[in-house]
Parts: sequence; C-alpha cells; structure tokens
Amino acid sequence: MQPQVNGNLTRIFVSPADVVKAGQLLMQIDPLKQSAAVQSQQGTQAQKKALYDYNKIQVDRQKKLYEAGVVSRDAFDQLRRLTRTP
Repeated sequence: MQPQVNGNLTRIFVSPADVVKAGQLLMQIDPLKQSAAVQSQQGTQAQKKALYDYNKIQVDRQKKLYEAGVVSRDAFDQLRRLTRTP
C-alpha cells in the first residue's frame, strides 16, 4: 500500500486482522499539511497573476507611447522581451 498524500495519521479505522474491502476507509490523515500546501500554491498563483497583469499594463502603456512617437521601437521591443508579453 502506498499513500497518495503526506501527513500525520489522526485515526486508524481497522485492526491488523480485519478483512477490508476496496474503497473502505482505513485511516484518517490530518488535513493541516495539505491545506497549508494548497494555500501556498494559491498564494504563488496570485503573485504570478499580479506580476502578469502589471507587465501587461506596462506593455500596453509602452505601446501607446511608441504609437505616439514618444519612445523608440527598440525600447518598446526590449520591454516586450523582458516581460515576455505578446
């Protein structure tokens, strides 16, 4: 038997001599570790989205400045390369 998640066991529902069926609940794992991992991933996702949104705003701003003749094509292209925004 291999666990699908990491964590501390909080309860065991069967004894060593018990006959078990497929799908039967055997153990309960403390959900705190998994909950913390999910929250961490959500935070990372939110941070990456904020950075993407900021870069998109900057590229859009530079594009308008380029179209108005305020900045050079090279400066606009350089910002697009740095932010990897189309």
